[in-house]
Amino acid sequence: DGISKEGGLRWSLLMAFTVGIRELIVVINKMDDKSVGWDEKRFLEIKAEVSTLMKKIGYNPVKFPFIPISSFLGDNVAVRSSHMPYYEGPLLIDAMSDIPPLKRLFDAPLRLPILDIITVPKIGLVAIGKVITGKIQTDTIITIAPSGITAKVLSIEHFHKPIQSAIAGDVIGFTLGREVMKQIKSGNVCGDPNNHPPSLVSRFRAQIILISLPNSISVGYTPILDFHTSHTPCVIVDIEAKLDKRTGKDTEIGPSCLKAGEAARVLMDPLLPLSIEVYPEFPLLGRFTMRESRVIVGVGIVKEILNRSPEGPQFIKNQQNKYCLLYTSPSPRDATLSRIPSSA
Repeated sequence: DGISKEGGLRWSLLMAFTVGIRELIVVINKMDDKSVGWDEKRFLEIKAEVSTLMKKIGYNPVKFPFIPISSFLGDNVAVRSSHMPYYEGPLLIDAMSDIPPLKRLFDAPLRLPILDIITVPKIGLVAIGKVITGKIQTDTIITIAPSGITAKVLSIEHFHKPIQSAIAGDVIGFTLGREVMKQIKSGNVCGDPNNHPPSLVSRFRAQIILISLPNSISVGYTPILDFHTSHTPCVIVDIEAKLDKRTGKDTEIGPSCLKAGEAARVLMDPLLPLSIEVYPEFPLLGRFTMRESRVIVGVGIVKEILNRSPEGPQFIKNQQNKYCLLYTSPSPRDATLSRIPSSA
């Protein structure tokens, strides 16, 4: 079922390929099941079917290990199985250890998305986040997007221990002063005001793949986009082209609508202040999931940021007392107002 047209494995591979994941381990579990009985023929059959699927999506299956295991009994997980003498490849734990660690961008400009603001006894309000790139130090000035606030870093803690600085990969808590802490929130991004600071984005070009939709979508469709620690409604203002899911090349220019299973290049406008980055430069800040309420309908990456606005989007209230985005310049399809979903 996993490799069928609507199968979970097919969509997992499509999402992984779309967002740039290039290191995989293929694990074939439940080899101890009575219907399988550790059979080599069944293992090779599944390996062949999954390899064919991976080729269609864009992966080269030769580069990745296919490991038959029984997670329940532990065979080929950390100890080699006596039930599968035909398998001579790496154990699962070894294959995981062989995956190259992510390169930490210590020298890149600072990016620190805020996950949450919490209250700590005897300290007060503390911002929690993970340093994605660069370095943050106490007694230095940082800027916070999309609000544009600047503040001095008063203290930093790492696992409840005070430290003077934190680097890419560290999860930290930090304080900026009580009045500033009241103005920031989850989804904001900290950076260095003197080194490529983060900013508010009012339009971007994205490459998306739609996973599950009951109906087709068109210009004006407004899903919630989950970027790093931000959850922001964004409206599609132009569908530039449909894309080949494997190669990313255009297959149809200017389509009127999109449906589940299709990939596309679109222009999108955030309906609330948002700070994001281009995927190749800051991968963790340039990829997103698309959802309606709690249902994921697609995934995507930011290919280009078209408009960085210091002032940000402007909002008005319509007759139903709902906030609407007022475009200060005509959108590609003459969209002038877009309602923010109530779920936002």
